[in-house]
Amino acid sequence: SPGGLKIEEELAFVQKAAPLIAQLHVAGIAIEQRRLEAQTIVQALKPIANYERVQADEPALYAIARAAEGSLRDAEVSLEQVASFVEGPIGEAEVISLLGAIASEALMALTQAIVDHNPAQALSVLLQQREQGKDAPQLLSGLLLHLRNLLILRSTMESPGRDALMARLIDEPSERLKRLNTQAQQLSPGELLLCVQIVTGAYELVRRSPMAQTILELVVIKLATREQWQSLEQISQRLEQLGSAQAPERPMRGPSQSSSATRTQPTTAPATSV
Repeated sequence: SPGGLKIEEELAFVQKAAPLIAQLHVAGIAIEQRRLEAQTIVQALKPIANYERVQADEPALYAIARAAEGSLRDAEVSLEQVASFVEGPIGEAEVISLLGAIASEALMALTQAIVDHNPAQALSVLLQQREQGKDAPQLLSGLLLHLRNLLILRSTMESPGRDALMARLIDEPSERLKRLNTQAQQLSPGELLLCVQIVTGAYELVRRSPMAQTILELVVIKLATREQWQSLEQISQRLEQLGSAQAPERPMRGPSQSSSATRTQPTTAPATSV
């Protein structure tokens, strides 16, 4: 029996839970048709883990929820699979290893190397991930999601009710959210937006290119060796200034031209009286 429960205890639990199970079966059809937030999935996995006597910390449950991509049923299956392979407490590292996901810590390290203008460190992180079997599309997808989280955090610094909103928008435990918030403050919203645009373009390339790993490395080098980027507004103002400077000036007429024009005008002879 699961968790070492006696048969009598299991039967009593099933009898009490039968009405609720029937209701959840009907409601579950509607639930599975929409994407659930990671926070909701984590809260649903906690009592399941307790009942099954599975010790899984919150970062591990969030890793399962991210991998499930909004599906509670997939998250339950993943929890069961991880629990069957891991002896003892389950941490995020075990979940990442078994599900083949990218660790949030690796994405934070990669982004920090970009923030610090350190291409060597960024390439080192990529090499470590490649040795663990992660491919270029998977790494770019993870980096894009990480940058998206930073952009959301950076753009909502003064928003009311921000903490509750971030818990719903960003699939990370509260402790890691604090670290993400610190990292987000090291880049301007304009820089983050341009990073997102560059990585998005690169993702479209690597999906259909036989040189995906090379493209990934070049993109990371480009981001880590960037100069101070101008905002879109600054670029627009600069273009307007260049356009004004290149516009030909209209010639102005001098006094001689005006008098000459006056002299060339036809004159009408004054009428003579008889």
